[in-house]
Amino acid sequence: AVLHSGDLVVVKVQRPHINTQMKADLGIMQNAVRVVSSHSEYVRTIDLKGMVEEFSKNVLAELDYGGEAYNAFRLNDNMASIEGVRVPKIYGEFSTSKVLTMEYVQGVKISDIGAIDAAGLNRDVLSEKLLRAMSKQLFIDGFFHADPHPGNIFVNLESGDLIFIDLGMVGELDFQKRLNLVQLLFALQQQDVKGLAQIMLSLSSPFMGPIDEQAYYRDFERTVGRFMYGNQTVDVNESVNVMFELLRDHGLRLDSSLTLAIKALMQIESAGRLLNPEGGFIAQGVDMVKEMAVEEITADKVAEVVKDQITMSAREVLKRIPSLQEATMSWLDQYQKGRFEVTLDFSQLTPEVNKINRMARLAVIAIVLVGMIIGSAIATAALGLAQVEGQLWQFVLRLAYLGYVFAMIVAILLVISLVWRWFKEG
Repeated sequence: AVLHSGDLVVVKVQRPHINTQMKADLGIMQNAVRVVSSHSEYVRTIDLKGMVEEFSKNVLAELDYGGEAYNAFRLNDNMASIEGVRVPKIYGEFSTSKVLTMEYVQGVKISDIGAIDAAGLNRDVLSEKLLRAMSKQLFIDGFFHADPHPGNIFVNLESGDLIFIDLGMVGELDFQKRLNLVQLLFALQQQDVKGLAQIMLSLSSPFMGPIDEQAYYRDFERTVGRFMYGNQTVDVNESVNVMFELLRDHGLRLDSSLTLAIKALMQIESAGRLLNPEGGFIAQGVDMVKEMAVEEITADKVAEVVKDQITMSAREVLKRIPSLQEATMSWLDQYQKGRFEVTLDFSQLTPEVNKINRMARLAVIAIVLVGMIIGSAIATAALGLAQVEGQLWQFVLRLAYLGYVFAMIVAILLVISLVWRWFKEG
């Protein structure tokens, strides 16, 4: 279409009632998987239910063109620091959740090597530009095009610009996941099979109960290791596909956002190798990420992050000012009246205090009983050996006997009570 300004645009219009139809179709798929899963051990093993749920979520997200417009704006801002990489301009005033109006892009698919060569473009430069763009998306920004196949990356034959289109599906990685992805890339580059197995295991979660780690490492070495020996070039696509199958066979599921990131990395690796067979993420990725990290983490950007954090803290303080003011006025009123009301909550302390009190009481009782037993025993023994006579001494002797017996009975009952309580609590 053509705008009144003369700009050539592409208008993406959603079919009527497609959302309802898609939800119905996805519901049928989910019901079918549920039925098949109840009758097939293999279907449960490969976690087909989880795959369909993830697919359904992504499909429904792509039906919201407002989300695609936001993704395009955000990715274009992130790519601004890389010369010759951009996203089609979105015309927000002519876009809704069901209509998306964007700049018309002139160019060819990045896989059209014949047209690129005919235009006299340097394929090595294009390959490096592509890898730099995806490195920034995956490892620096953590916001990336999740479906960068050749049909979604155009090359302008006049300017040599790379243009990412179709931002319906994107992925996001937090800082820790970006570090994990760098470790994965480094292990692939170093052909470190054991390190790769450890990384993949740490990034996965079991969905069929405990796993046999010994069998996992043995199978990993046998299946993935054959791609990584000697000085051969690692086939990223085939080796990663084998890794995914291995995880599934051992009842492991990789984090969904990392799965998207690894698949995006595989697609870009293929496109990059088409342009430059000697290049690719494995050959250049780690060094490129290091270089970009140094470029991105500057003093100005650190200061900007600090400023943003201070601004957020200030906003939080401003939000709390009314409650702070109310509390302050209440304290001042109490001060003027000559009193402060202080509420102390000992609810969490009471059980511990009671426990200490019980222990103290038991200690006192134990000491008294021990004293009675020892004292009665000494008195009884002394009077018996002395063979004293007289009614008074006989009374004292009997009293000592009774005290000894009483102390022993109480001690036995106390021990039984303690043992019974420990038995009930344990």
